[in-house]
Amino acid sequence: MDKPIEITKTERSCLEYLRQGKSQKETALLLFVSETKVERIFKELRDRFDCENNYQLLAFAYENYLLTIKKEIRHNSKDKAA
Repeated sequence: MDKPIEITKTERSCLEYLRQGKSQKETALLLFVSETKVERIFKELRDRFDCENNYQLLAFAYENYLLTIKKEIRHNSKDKAA
C-alpha cells in the first residue's frame, strides 16, 4: 500500500488559497509571509509532485485528496419565505 502524501499546514493553506483563485501576493498577505516564500512553496510542491504548473498541482491535490471539493449550500428566496 502506498504511503499517504503528507504536506504541511502552510502548504495546504497555499493550495486552498490557490483553489479559491487567490494570487500569490494575496496568499502571502493572508498567511503573513513574503510573496517569495509563497512562490518557493509552490515551486517545491510542483517539484515534489512532478507538476509543470499550478493547474497541474491543483489537479494533483484533488486526485490525491489533499483538497476536497466543498459544496456550497444555496438557499433560494422561496425557502426563506416558508
